[in-house]
Amino acid sequence: MPSQATPELRRHPQMRYRGQRNWPPAWLWMGEGERDFARGEVGVLTRIDVSIQDPNNPFNPKPYNRIYLFMEHRGSGYIGCLLFDDPAACRQVGKILSDLGGWTLKEIGDLDLTHLL
Repeated sequence: MPSQATPELRRHPQMRYRGQRNWPPAWLWMGEGERDFARGEVGVLTRIDVSIQDPNNPFNPKPYNRIYLFMEHRGSGYIGCLLFDDPAACRQVGKILSDLGGWTLKEIGDLDLTHLL
């Protein structure tokens, strides 16, 4: 019997690093606004930064399997990081997330990623 994958981003089989789910990321306060302890799918995505290896520079030490997410929650800025086992999945998810500035993290977690299965 084939396993049935849940299509949401938060449960997608590629959203993993070393066997652990990577969504939602742990949030680190960036010193903007009042300090608050943000946890889970809170806040609004403000931007992302995908870290990919430069094919023209194989000696570039830049990690190739992570996406940095920047979000705002209750007037404070936070950064989180998604690590991936699969660099191709990292690039795909990064491409999707790059168009979602202004979305809540809950809305992003609800995204249907069936087309990536």
